Parts: sequence; structure tokens; C-alpha cells
Amino acid sequence: MIKASQSSTLSVVDRVGATVSFACAVHCVAMPFLLSVLPLLGLSVIAHETFERCMLVVALVFAVTSSCWGLRIHRSGKIAALFFIAIALLGFSRVCAGITHGLVLGLGGLTLSAGHFLNHHLCRSCSSCDHHGHDGGPGP
Repeated sequence: MIKASQSSTLSVVDRVGATVSFACAVHCVAMPFLLSVLPLLGLSVIAHETFERCMLVVALVFAVTSSCWGLRIHRSGKIAALFFIAIALLGFSRVCAGITHGLVLGLGGLTLSAGHFLNHHLCRSCSSCDHHGHDGGPGP
């Protein structure tokens, strides 16, 4: 049985990771359509490649942390499969161009987010975890 503090930390990692991954997906899908409008709004930094790479690195750090931790606790091949597919899509996007690049990146981000949600769901329903501790509340 894992401690409530560990399960609470994993829950936070999954929530933040899912949010960052989803934001990354929205950014990647919307970017080809917004490139001409962003400079007019003073938001051209969002279109910069460095911003994209930083967002991707943050999403991947949370994904690797969450998936390794979740695999160690739950031993679910579904978690590994989702994160592997997401990372493969993100890698494949590097050879795509234009709108296809954004769509593949967006799909990768959504898949990362789905992996976090699955991991969080497994934690909430796991009999070996102190699942009440995932929300910060007391265990049974």
C-alpha cells in the first residue's frame, strides 16, 4: 500500500500533466490557424518554436514521471501503451509539415492527456492504493 502523501503527489502530477498535455494539444492544433492573428494581438511569443519546445518538454517530463510511477503502482499495460503512442506521435510530428504537423502534435498531446486521465482513474479505483488520499482527504 502506498502512503497517502505519495498518492496525493501522483494525483497532482496527473492533473497538472493532463492540463499541460491538453493545453499543448490545443496550442498545436490551433497554431496553424492563428499564426496571422497572433502578432496583431501581441501574442506572437506563443507562435515561437522555443515556446513550443518548452511546452513539449514540460508535458513530456510530467508524462514520463506519471507513467513510470503509475506503471510501478498499477502495472497496467494500458498506461504504457498510451504514453508510448503519444511519444511516438510527438516524434513523428517532427517529420510532418504545415497543418499535418499541428494535427499530429495535437493528437499526441491529447493521447498524453488521456494517459494521465487513465492513470488518475486507476489510482482512484485501485484497491492497493489509499485512494482516498489521492484527493488529499484522509484514508479509510
